[in-house]
Amino acid sequence: MAIAMETYLQKIADPKDLDSTAGVSFTINHIAAVVIPAISGNEVIRNHFRWANEST
Repeated sequence: MAIAMETYLQKIADPKDLDSTAGVSFTINHIAAVVIPAISGNEVIRNHFRWANEST
């Protein structure tokens, strides 16, 4: 994914802004990759694993 984003940015971004644009993009991507699983895990714990006790 990082390679695809870097290639796309090279096509659309001004070359002098490429480093800062890529840095912000990768930072946002990393924050999302850490925060979304943390929130999801918290919801599973908060709901006491109800989904595991449901019969199918």
